[in-house]
Amino acid sequence: MNNKQEERLSLLSKDNNHTKSIKSSSYTKIVKALRIILPVAALALAIIVLTWGDVDKTIQTAQIEEDKKPQIGTNELIDPKFESRDKNNKPFTITAKKAISGEKNPDLIQMEEPLADMTLKDNSWIAIKGNEGRYWQKDQKLELYGNVNIFHDKGYEIISEEFIIDFKKGKLFTSKKIEGHGPAGTIQAQSMSADSNTGNLIFNGPAKLVLYNAITLPQPQ
Repeated sequence: MNNKQEERLSLLSKDNNHTKSIKSSSYTKIVKALRIILPVAALALAIIVLTWGDVDKTIQTAQIEEDKKPQIGTNELIDPKFESRDKNNKPFTITAKKAISGEKNPDLIQMEEPLADMTLKDNSWIAIKGNEGRYWQKDQKLELYGNVNIFHDKGYEIISEEFIIDFKKGKLFTSKKIEGHGPAGTIQAQSMSADSNTGNLIFNGPAKLVLYNAITLPQPQ
């Protein structure tokens, strides 16, 4: 082995020793760093685990508090019943399957399947029912719409899509087409109005009236 080869081997040996020294130093630094990082990480993880339960409780508490807040909405009544008297001091009753009063106007009652029973001035009785309705309590005004039927205790029935009853004034009217039938005959008209004070019933034309033949009664002896 010549001198040049010996020098090269000496240099390689020094490089290997230097590399080993660098690796050893780096390894030592990593171990020292891990000794610090691992406990800190473990502590942080423990804190997260412990505080997570509190966060969950806070969320649940906030949800409970939110549920306790009063809900702003409408007041709903099941099978409501309203009773009063008209201007002639005759009683009337309004019932429904369901009623709802609104926030903006609590005096206005929205009704589902309303039914009004009333006694007229001559002490006859009528009932009016519809699919839906609205009742103004203060003004004593009832509006029914959707297949509205009026039944009279004498056997008469009138059908329309809408009827409005003003109990204070003792009037009933509709601007919709009507169809009626009873013991005396049938009638069709474009609209109608009724006044319990005078007993007048007005049908607005064009109208069609069909009267049944009168039954001949035996003459008294």
